[in-house]
Amino acid sequence: MFEKEKLSLFCLLVSIGLMAQQQAPQIALDTIVLEAFRITTQKEKLPFSVTQLSFTQDQPSRATLTVDPFLVTVPGVYVLNSSNFAQDSRIAIRGFGSRAAFGIRGIQLIVDGIPETTPDGQGQVDNLSLALLDRLTVLRGPQAALYGNASGGVLQLSTMDQLPFGKAEAQLRFGDFGLQQQYVTYAQQKDNSQWIAHLGRTKTNGYREQSGMESRQLQLRGKRTAENSGVWRWQFNYTDSPYAQDAGGLTLEEAKQNRTQARQRNVTYKTEESVHQWKSGLQYSQQDGGLQWQLYGFAAGRDFEALLPFANGGAVQLDRFYTGQGGHLEWGKRRANSSVKLQWGYDVAHQNDARKRFVNAEGVRGAATLDQQEVFFNAATYLLLVWKKNRFDFVGGLRKDWNTLRVNDRFLSDGEATDTLVLNALNPSLGVTFALYPAWQLFSNISTAFETPSLSELSADPKNSGGFNSALKSQKTRSYELGLRWKNTKTQFEIVSYWMRTNDELTPYELAEFQGRTFYQNAGSSSREGFEVAVAHQFRPAWQATLSYTYSNFRYERFITPRAVYSGNQLPGIPKHFGALQLHYAKAGWQGLLGLRYSGDVYADNANTTSVSAWHTLDINLQRQYEKNNWRWIPFVGIQNATNQQYFDTIRLNAFGQRYYEPAAQRNFFAGIKFQW
Repeated sequence: MFEKEKLSLFCLLVSIGLMAQQQAPQIALDTIVLEAFRITTQKEKLPFSVTQLSFTQDQPSRATLTVDPFLVTVPGVYVLNSSNFAQDSRIAIRGFGSRAAFGIRGIQLIVDGIPETTPDGQGQVDNLSLALLDRLTVLRGPQAALYGNASGGVLQLSTMDQLPFGKAEAQLRFGDFGLQQQYVTYAQQKDNSQWIAHLGRTKTNGYREQSGMESRQLQLRGKRTAENSGVWRWQFNYTDSPYAQDAGGLTLEEAKQNRTQARQRNVTYKTEESVHQWKSGLQYSQQDGGLQWQLYGFAAGRDFEALLPFANGGAVQLDRFYTGQGGHLEWGKRRANSSVKLQWGYDVAHQNDARKRFVNAEGVRGAATLDQQEVFFNAATYLLLVWKKNRFDFVGGLRKDWNTLRVNDRFLSDGEATDTLVLNALNPSLGVTFALYPAWQLFSNISTAFETPSLSELSADPKNSGGFNSALKSQKTRSYELGLRWKNTKTQFEIVSYWMRTNDELTPYELAEFQGRTFYQNAGSSSREGFEVAVAHQFRPAWQATLSYTYSNFRYERFITPRAVYSGNQLPGIPKHFGALQLHYAKAGWQGLLGLRYSGDVYADNANTTSVSAWHTLDINLQRQYEKNNWRWIPFVGIQNATNQQYFDTIRLNAFGQRYYEPAAQRNFFAGIKFQW
């Protein structure tokens, strides 16, 4: 059935593409160049699934509390958790990342060329102001040959270098559930230098009880071109989030009684988190003839405190210091019918987490239960080759990662639990693109991924005696992909089919004695097969439509535990079918965005005994631009979930007591105004 579905959909889209090619008027399109693939490459020539989006012009009317409104049309990317600010958005690319209890797992997150993902595979976007988002690039599928650990996909966010109008802008935004957003941005350019500064504040009471959040952010970016044509780039950001509350998961019966209530246990234990984070990075690049080289370095600190809904160890304090440095040297040569680029590079990163746990005495920190220092050190080297010959483009990569993990137990009353783990990996990839015709590109690749347990996952040991849960192994994936792209002056589409096999899949679960705390175990093996479709068409000068559809058939091939056998079951957290349709209108100062999102049924547990019903949402955004002299002002309004659907935007996988459900907000409004001068 799977093969028939792929063939039928493939034939249908090819037919649509051919008709569009015959009917569409001719206008110029820009060539898209990707920097997320370490060697700068044209999107059409890359033998991997990739999506790149730009947001600057239509951004003001979008909801900017979470990143999911920006990712909704990217096939293969499934985002939940837009209402729980204590956990951050749960982003999954082809299933990688779906297990995350909080933050982003299994996906490499890169912001303005600097890694945001820690060496152990954790990432978050709570320290980034989405009002500055300019471009977003998604490499869908395993990319360990490029980025090493936790590279089931790559998400690169690029913020604005300069403002689209004038030197300064300010925005005021208000909405339902006590939403308040204010920010001011100033940019300056002089001679060979340019810089931008941004200060913002966000506050909301949340849709549910005990789901509010407040955050303040400062972001600085600078760029300078030296006399030798070298380019310096510098960035700094600071986030102060004094609180982000966690309303917890409900049973289905509780959700039906009152969707806005918090779990009583979360209220009792006053569950919330606070975060203070800073990060600074420096990059330098230079090109000299056929040689190009680049260096980067960064340092970051994150102070995190949380109250969880249980007593023993339910108060968490984490002080993280994270540094990294890397670089590459690239050589290229071009001939009449061929060209070659060769890049050698390295990355070094060090993560130091001082983790402490205390008794949570109903919101008051009590006696210590854990005190340990956790270290993750990574060193890696890689080699990439891009070779073009006539109508073929070949891409090959090989990366070796050395990972050393160590925990120093400082809480010795329950025994000594100091431990060291070595989790090294070698990952190759190989891909080829063939130009069938100037507008048609056929591509295929074989790639790999590996994912070590994160430090927080290793420290969540059911024995509760400190140290690491050394029974956890790294999960490893092998991927095969085949795709077709087509583009003319008005229409472009991409269809991709893939198959992956993963050994030792990391999966979450809960225990009765630690309700609300997530532990992890390895499944024996799992398979992922699916296909993705993306179509964009400009059917009128002022109208553009974007459509995406994803089919995901993810199964445990072998998964046997002392409690149950899950072999043959679907992986929870990802629906078989999901997609989105967006219509964008832009004319005479008006801009409108209508977005329809669909999610099919999704399992909440490994046993597949609980299925969460399918849902769809409709969002509407409208803005009008006015300009006079050197001023521009843009009032805007938005409606989220306009059809007032009752659905769940967070599913707590394998939660004890069937508390899987976190209700999403029903119909809600926001409005504001943006000034530029």
